[in-house]
Amino acid sequence: MRQTRGNYRASSVIFMFAAVLLTGCAGAADPGAGGSTAVAATPSATRPPASETPAPAPAVTVDSLVVRSEGIDLGRTDGSSETYGYFDDTQTTIDALTVAFGSDPVVEDVVPERETGPGTTYTWPGVVITDPDTEGNAPFESEYWIAVTAASLNNVDLQTVDGIQVGDSAPALEAAYPDGATRISVGGGPERLDVNVDTVGLPARDSVEAGELTFSVWLIAPDPSGELNEFRAPSPNFEN
Repeated sequence: MRQTRGNYRASSVIFMFAAVLLTGCAGAADPGAGGSTAVAATPSATRPPASETPAPAPAVTVDSLVVRSEGIDLGRTDGSSETYGYFDDTQTTIDALTVAFGSDPVVEDVVPERETGPGTTYTWPGVVITDPDTEGNAPFESEYWIAVTAASLNNVDLQTVDGIQVGDSAPALEAAYPDGATRISVGGGPERLDVNVDTVGLPARDSVEAGELTFSVWLIAPDPSGELNEFRAPSPNFEN
């Protein structure tokens, strides 16, 4: 059937109105149905973990001094060690001990008890290096000798062979080293215990056969029933 212009316009209005209603219904959100669309958050870039600074390695220090008949061993906290011989330059040993003990020695010009002439002593609490004025003559006359009267100094253990230290039992040392132990009374006074350990033979000299002359570490206990209070090295069994 042919539509009139009026009928066509009426139909167009009705169609447009229906389209608007449909559009409105489609766009309306139902809060209860979760119809709203959330905007997804853009993830932030992942930062790499900060690099950890390694802890500094502990400083290597001297933790032991071992006196032997042939030299002084300085042991370090990393397990290494260095030896300073009695025929080496005295100042080199003094410098090493100064670093090990963390302090300078007291320096004095004296006439040492067991030397034939004057010399210089370098003293830390419990440790003395004596440097005679006369030149050393290897292998019989050392450049210097050491005396120890303490068990430790500034966190450095002071000992001789077999871990012997000042304060050890004199009777126990006498029993442990019977071949090197001697009781001595000087001038009718009380007995003193001397023990020689770490004995090494020296080459032949003049008419003396090799091995008869020796160096050792000399342990001294003023009271044989008391404690060790000093040790010295190198201790010769002969007069120079």
